[in-house]
Amino acid sequence: ILSGRVRDAVLVGARMVTVSRAGEVAMIELRGDGLARTVMLQEPMGFGRVARRPPRAGAGEVFYVTRDDGLLLRLEERADGGYARSEVYAGPQGLRGVAAGRFTNDPVEECVAVFGYSARVQLLVRKGEGPWRVQDLFTDIDRGHWLDVAELDGRNGTDELIASETIV
Repeated sequence: ILSGRVRDAVLVGARMVTVSRAGEVAMIELRGDGLARTVMLQEPMGFGRVARRPPRAGAGEVFYVTRDDGLLLRLEERADGGYARSEVYAGPQGLRGVAAGRFTNDPVEECVAVFGYSARVQLLVRKGEGPWRVQDLFTDIDRGHWLDVAELDGRNGTDELIASETIV
């Protein structure tokens, strides 16, 4: 049922969105007759990680996926059930970690963070349909591999990021 090595997955209710080294983003769903796979996006470059935007009232699902060449893509659910593809950021090769959450004090802003072989954790933010702004948050001593979001503090309205280096 899978087209290649799955590098990351995110659960969405009873469904799972996967990204593969073979350049495929797919939705996998358990149905009465077994597993069903729907290809959301196919590209000639491998994908590394996937993150789901926190749900918003009245809005469809949004997923961010990293490509091996450093491109960050945004997949937004359309009314017809398909997904609209847009480019968010063209960064350095080896983009691996991606996390979506509330990383600014403005609840209207859309925020996503990335981490990769450049060793930089970068925050990408936009308001409405405006342009994405990029800000370096942290530079590590080694290549980045994983990035996740958590609420560790509870004293403010923003989420925290957890970054991990490459394990050799």
